[in-house]
Amino acid sequence: MEGSPYEDLPEKVLAAFSDRTMLSTIELARVLEMDDQTLRKMMAKGLISARLKGVGKIRRRYVFTIADAAKYLRATHRADVREQEMRYYLREVSPITGATRNVRPVKRR
Repeated sequence: MEGSPYEDLPEKVLAAFSDRTMLSTIELARVLEMDDQTLRKMMAKGLISARLKGVGKIRRRYVFTIADAAKYLRATHRADVREQEMRYYLREVSPITGATRNVRPVKRR
């Protein structure tokens, strides 16, 4: 997928969407290596977007596009990077030994 807007995604995700436009909840959960109930909870919290397929009243069926997976993975990656940056900036360097230690941020009320 040279020049694709999704070339930054993991190979496993690209392979799953290579011949499909949408994946079910269980299929995407397997690709993302998480439990399908976790994925459903993330959907309910709005952490990942999904599309309702059909008009089932008893049991709703959701599907995900590669754009949904990409948005989630990129947001997760950015959060991981921000956390690493915060850990880097919240360390204290000893002026004598040069050793570092982590400093807890002050909680504001």
